[in-house]
Amino acid sequence: MKRIKKIYVITAISLSAFSLLFCVFLLNITKTSYAIETGTFNNGYPTKSFSTNLERGSGSRTNYVQEIFGSDNSYANFMNNFSVYADYYDDNNTNPLYVLMKNLEIPKATETFELSNGAVKDVKDKGITYIINHGFNNTNTVNTVFDKSLDNKTRYYITQVALWLYIYDNKSTFSSNYCKNTGAGYSACDFLDNSNRVVEINTIKTMLNRAKELDKNNIIDSILKLYNDAKEYKGGEDSSIGSFSNSIKYSFTNDNSMIYIYNLIPNVTGNSDNYMYYAVEIDDPNSYGVYVADKNDNKIDNTSQMNESFSVVIPIGEDITKLDLSSIKVKVYAYFMLDENKSYKVTKSTSDPLPNTTSNLVVKYNDTKYDRFADNILGYTPYEIISTEFRLSNFTSISKVDVTNSQELPGAKLIVTSKSNPSNKWEWTSTTKPHQIALESGDYTLCETIAPDGYELSTECIDFTVKDGEFTTVKMENKPVHIPNTSSMVNKIIIFLGLAFIIVGGGIISYFTFYKKKTITKKEA
Repeated sequence: MKRIKKIYVITAISLSAFSLLFCVFLLNITKTSYAIETGTFNNGYPTKSFSTNLERGSGSRTNYVQEIFGSDNSYANFMNNFSVYADYYDDNNTNPLYVLMKNLEIPKATETFELSNGAVKDVKDKGITYIINHGFNNTNTVNTVFDKSLDNKTRYYITQVALWLYIYDNKSTFSSNYCKNTGAGYSACDFLDNSNRVVEINTIKTMLNRAKELDKNNIIDSILKLYNDAKEYKGGEDSSIGSFSNSIKYSFTNDNSMIYIYNLIPNVTGNSDNYMYYAVEIDDPNSYGVYVADKNDNKIDNTSQMNESFSVVIPIGEDITKLDLSSIKVKVYAYFMLDENKSYKVTKSTSDPLPNTTSNLVVKYNDTKYDRFADNILGYTPYEIISTEFRLSNFTSISKVDVTNSQELPGAKLIVTSKSNPSNKWEWTSTTKPHQIALESGDYTLCETIAPDGYELSTECIDFTVKDGEFTTVKMENKPVHIPNTSSMVNKIIIFLGLAFIIVGGGIISYFTFYKKKTITKKEA
């Protein structure tokens, strides 16, 4: 019995040890936080048949243009063109829906968009995709035309009116689809007055420019900007972002407890029109506690959607020489909108079944034929993610010292040059503390260009090597300038001159004494 208990105990201990080692293994393989997948993403499109959220006979319309004019009836005869269902979505209330053919019936919840039989088409016009991308959609909330104070209902309204304007202004281009003949003397995209007469685009522009003068909420300004920018847009470039290598500058806090890399932000080098935001991830395998901070040095807990500059902050700990900065990697992901979208066509109606027909004829509004409903486009923007990364560099400590006592010397002009790329140079003036400089692994040369006051110039440069995972220390010495001791010579000159004066003075005294004696002797004689 005791033996069996012993076996149980040993087995339990072994299983516990194995579990502990397994947990440690999992922690090690999951230390990296790189979790964002790069590539193209268009999974916001519907994957099954859907309808709209608009019940037949319900829903309220919004007409901000009419509200702006108020009691001014100058354009009252065609103001109905700017009446919009401003809360029009799919049946899941996920994506806003926009009507491409303003003079056809708006699909309700009783109509169905199927994903077959040619009912789904790619929207190839770049201006239309531009309006959806930079208007109100469920993907892009940053690179838009909107004032931040505008609510979603107003943003929807702006996007729908801009879309109608753009299509109407280019109706010759869309004569075979969105601007088909309705059979009533006008196209499906025409702006009509109260008598169903066509209102020309220039009249519409004149009216909107007048509304812009009266508008205090920038609604009309946003409509016109979205519409005009769409007209100028030629399509996005290949998306790209530049390297961070020239942006990495290290700085220490006053108490030397933290290292900061300030003012980092992606350099968008391609497709800037469609750039939205970026995300940041840090791989800190040694658990130094590295984190991302905003421009005010506040820690950012959620780095998945950023627009302003950021900093990387590294706690130093007790000994900087034990800090392997080369183990830390920072990965930045940039998000770009794509120039693509899809339009959807009603394929069946519960209230009024649609015949199975391939006819392209668009008939009068409210007729019960296949093409009575306007095509819809999703307020969804496909996007792509591309990334770049940089790895931090270890510090090299460079000292400029007195050869006689190893004290740090201020005032020396020093320069470090990369041997592999001589154009990479780092220059500074020495202080009373060693200079910390972050260098990538490689070979370098340290030279002095100006010596500290009172010291000879170090004419011999020092070669040194920086290795990943190691803290490098470099020391350059200076000899004090030799000043001859002239005090003994001065003393000798003084003594010599003193003796000379004594001799000369003694001679003069002796001469006059002898001459006086001689004169007295002559007188006695």
